Amino acid sequence: MRRLKAIFWDVDGTLADTEMEGHRVAFNQAFVAAKVKWFWDQKTYEKLLTVQGGGNRIKAYGLSIGLQLEKGDISNLHALKQKHYHKIAITGKIPLRIGVKRLVEEAKSKGIDQWIVTSSSKKAVDPLINTAFSEKDMPFNGLITADDVKFHKPNPEGYLIALAKSKVSHKEAIVIEDSIAGIKAAESANITHILTSNNYKNMPIDQLQSVKAISNHLGDEENPCNIYQGPSCSERIISIKYLELLINLT
Repeated sequence: MRRLKAIFWDVDGTLADTEMEGHRVAFNQAFVAAKVKWFWDQKTYEKLLTVQGGGNRIKAYGLSIGLQLEKGDISNLHALKQKHYHKIAITGKIPLRIGVKRLVEEAKSKGIDQWIVTSSSKKAVDPLINTAFSEKDMPFNGLITADDVKFHKPNPEGYLIALAKSKVSHKEAIVIEDSIAGIKAAESANITHILTSNNYKNMPIDQLQSVKAISNHLGDEENPCNIYQGPSCSERIISIKYLELLINLT
């Protein structure tokens, strides 16, 4: 039986509910500060979540309304958004998702490597991570962010870099994701992956076939998780034991 040696964590929507009440709010604050007459409501932002990377979302939205923005304008607007997001993140108002802290601590106690692999920039990730986890007890071995790759998810580059840096076989690692782009990236990197999302029913079924398990969240004692796809979980929490079961299904 293979033992789990590394967990690769996505951030936005997986580690924490950052998207709607973090990034979206920061984008809207940046638009006001820059005197750009845009407002992204939840419905609009849900559509933009199919585009990976904040700068790419700005560009995509501009094109959708017939506006081709200059690179400099996109960069400046994105930088302004990052400043607003940093202010939101350091307040601690963006909580970790259910079961994340528990699983992170279990993995750390068992000596399992943990890496962040995200399409967000390091500037966007650092305030969330440093607020949620103390520097002294930081559980992550490293971060692979948008600053480290040429191609965002669904390209597997980030996960391939994580495999190389962790020196762990793809058969002994698992990816935790919440999006189609993320699971496509994990699939292309040939790494077992689990999807934790309340929105999975709105995703195309044919693109979820490679996912070994789908749950609404990772679960804890007070909030048991629901497994929608994959092996049953008698503990009703996603534990290291359950993740090892998944990597041994292949």
